[in-house]
Amino acid sequence: VRIAEESEKPNGKRLKGYSDSELPTLKLSLLTTEPVYLDYEKALLVDALQRAKRNLGTNHPAIQAALQGKTIEALVESIFEQTQLHDLQYREFLYQNKIDPTGLFNFQNTLEASNKKALPGINLSEKALIPMWGWKDSLVTIETFQRNGFDFETVVFGKMDSIKTPMSERLWVKNLLIKRKLSENLFPLNDLWYYNGHVPITGIIAFSLIVAAYLYDYKYVVLSNEASAESPNTIWNGFEINHQYSKSAEFENDFRKYISDGINTDVEYFSFLRWLYEIQITKLFSKLAVKYFDIFSSCNNNFKIWEWWNKNTLWCNTCPKCLFVYAMLAAFLSDDEIMQIFWRDLYADEELETTFRELLGLQWIKPFECVGEVEEVVIAMKIATEKCKWDLPHILQIFNTEVLSTMSSEEIEKIEKKLFKIYRADNIPEWINDLEKKLHG
Repeated sequence: VRIAEESEKPNGKRLKGYSDSELPTLKLSLLTTEPVYLDYEKALLVDALQRAKRNLGTNHPAIQAALQGKTIEALVESIFEQTQLHDLQYREFLYQNKIDPTGLFNFQNTLEASNKKALPGINLSEKALIPMWGWKDSLVTIETFQRNGFDFETVVFGKMDSIKTPMSERLWVKNLLIKRKLSENLFPLNDLWYYNGHVPITGIIAFSLIVAAYLYDYKYVVLSNEASAESPNTIWNGFEINHQYSKSAEFENDFRKYISDGINTDVEYFSFLRWLYEIQITKLFSKLAVKYFDIFSSCNNNFKIWEWWNKNTLWCNTCPKCLFVYAMLAAFLSDDEIMQIFWRDLYADEELETTFRELLGLQWIKPFECVGEVEEVVIAMKIATEKCKWDLPHILQIFNTEVLSTMSSEEIEKIEKKLFKIYRADNIPEWINDLEKKLHG
């Protein structure tokens, strides 16, 4: 915060330590990728506070205000519990946006469990509400419900578009539309460089769907979040950063508890695909959803508010999401089917190398997109490599040289067992507990 403020002042009017000649060293210290040793930092702060206390005296107003009745050690512990400055990305975000991190994100629940009173039950119909995104995951859920005679209807959050409209027409199922309107004040704020970042949209939609379930008589709200959503994008100094947190089992369990404690247990919120990895879901999609190949899309650019983006284009073929889905589908579809969906061979495009390297874990971190695990990309590319009838395209050559050739058969077998295992999903109701048989029979 201080470095950002001082940088705007003329060089001669800045505080000591913030001159032009000293800023490079200061920035290097602030944004270094070297680990932060918390115990060492705590010891430094304890020592500094102890010296201040000795010099000023125990009863000095500044010391009293700083300690707030705590010991120095207790104060330091509370400070480090609240800070995220050991996270490199968070430190850089604070620096760029001039945010004072003092006391941020220190949420506490003061409501005793005994005071949480659920409402009386209202006996909702045994009917499911399934969000229809137009993605492969939701289509696997919808197709499975439809083929097995489960009573369900679909819901769109936001608006009907060039993907969801033909999808709805092809499904022949009643569809609920929940409109979403963004405040017009947001766009001028963006132009003024106010803070911006990832919105946990699945969490926002979860609350909206619960309201819709009570209003329109649905007992089950059925998501299509997969096991891969548990995997963090990166870990910094022991802290997981997960772009897909609101799709994770942790969020799902917390949300279910919140609903049951604060409202009632009438509505059950769960993910139908929690027990499957993305690569398993893609394999099922390749069998169950052939009739949607020409209209589905998993490209998130379709859902961003960009004036330049052609909303009639299903795939941008450059973003991490497109490349991940391509890798998954290329493992199970024919070359003709891949061309029907993506219109070109993405494995042959040298300009996509950096993003594919990120997906393979060869470079940087896993992209901040809704993509699966590195191991899934590895196995999908292995299958594609074995299927290839001609010379390997550029991306698969890199994979073959830098990844596959370094792995033992035992290591590959271990990964395959993990990814193709059927995991237990505790939140799925008893009436659909034979899903394994229905999907894999």
